[in-house]
Amino acid sequence: MAWRDQLRRASFRGVPFEVESADNVGGRRADITEYPLRNDPQTDDLGRRARMMRFQAFVIGPDYMVARDALMEALEADGPGTLVHPYLGEMDVQVGEVSFRESSKEGGMATFSIECWKATGAIYPRVQPDTQAQTVTSVEAAEQAATDAFVEEFGVGGQPEFVVEAAVARVQEVAAAVESAVATVTTLPGEFPALADAVDVISSTASSLVLAPAVLVDRVQDVLRQVVVAADRPRAALGALQAIFGFGNDLDPVPATTPTRQREAQNQAALVQVVQQLATLEAARAASQADFPSLDDALAVREILTEQFDLLCEQDIDDTAYQALVAARSAVARDISTRGADLARLRKIQLPDTMPSLCLAWALYGDASRADELAERNRLQDPLFVPSGVPLEALDA
Repeated sequence: MAWRDQLRRASFRGVPFEVESADNVGGRRADITEYPLRNDPQTDDLGRRARMMRFQAFVIGPDYMVARDALMEALEADGPGTLVHPYLGEMDVQVGEVSFRESSKEGGMATFSIECWKATGAIYPRVQPDTQAQTVTSVEAAEQAATDAFVEEFGVGGQPEFVVEAAVARVQEVAAAVESAVATVTTLPGEFPALADAVDVISSTASSLVLAPAVLVDRVQDVLRQVVVAADRPRAALGALQAIFGFGNDLDPVPATTPTRQREAQNQAALVQVVQQLATLEAARAASQADFPSLDDALAVREILTEQFDLLCEQDIDDTAYQALVAARSAVARDISTRGADLARLRKIQLPDTMPSLCLAWALYGDASRADELAERNRLQDPLFVPSGVPLEALDA
């Protein structure tokens, strides 16, 4: 088919006009940086230019003024409109600058200069809530609620010596539990001595701390937070804090047979609850800082934390603390789900033959530099010998 046969009658918003000539502008946007004493500039591609069309149009005839006014009204109407371009066909365009001229020499005709761009839907920046910051805010609110509830429930003032001694023993057990949990972290940087000192202070000053519940819970919270700081990775901190989730579950219940025994039982329950709550909340804080390597890793942490929050909420706890824990649980689940949504999945593989991790990384990803990732994930004793016939884990991409 000849090109003349493909030409179409031009119009905009249904108003026809004639086209004398048409120009089209496109190409790429580039940022050119020229450096002193260098002959070659640096060029950075910033994407495709907006495609602009310029054309000379006209309306002609004894009643050209009616056609002129109709076309001008269509060109100045709000928003994009449908253009039938004689060479490019039908499309939605956004009109830019328009001018027209008339002269007595060319009577009976108005000539338009029109520029327009192909219209696209409005492209807005993707707005995404800062779920990590929301988690930290919820954690801090829940920690404050847990602290307030503990200060309200715990006390040894005016109590017999055995009640005070029982409280001191429980506090020292908190220090021992933290010390034992920290031992599960295999690599600790220079902050470890400060953490060890903080644990020792709690144990050695337990007799004084039980007299000041606000100071006691502050020290416990501080030492749990130092676990996060001392661990080399947030995931390592999660493992250590998880070991404290069940603090006090193996303690013998105190028979509440007398008012003093009731006070001892209340103190023990309050201390157990606040330690479990603070450990869980600090683990949630650590999770908000963690970069998960895969969706499976993210979902595993989410399951651990949400189950622990559920256990805490099932306990007989202060109403304000309960509401704060529920809010923190929701924030943690939302944060991990949001950040994990675009992560790769894990897959199970078994090798037919033993090979170095470098070769495996190249075979899986075409990237030998990911050998360390495979070795770490599968805890390989010798990366030069990835065993055959053994289930291994690898990211999809």
